[in-house]
Amino acid sequence: FEKGVDDWVVNCRCGARDDDGERMAACDSCGVWSHTRCAHIRDGDDVPEQFFCGGC
Repeated sequence: FEKGVDDWVVNCRCGARDDDGERMAACDSCGVWSHTRCAHIRDGDDVPEQFFCGGC
């Protein structure tokens, strides 16, 4: 069984709880998705190889 989009958990610091089409990154520790802009990753920058959310 492969996890699909339905299994994603979005919990961004801006209050977003759903995939709203913004660029996102998943925390390597807890797997929760956040907007890259809210994680201070600029649109032109790559997501770091290891990304950790503010809670981790």
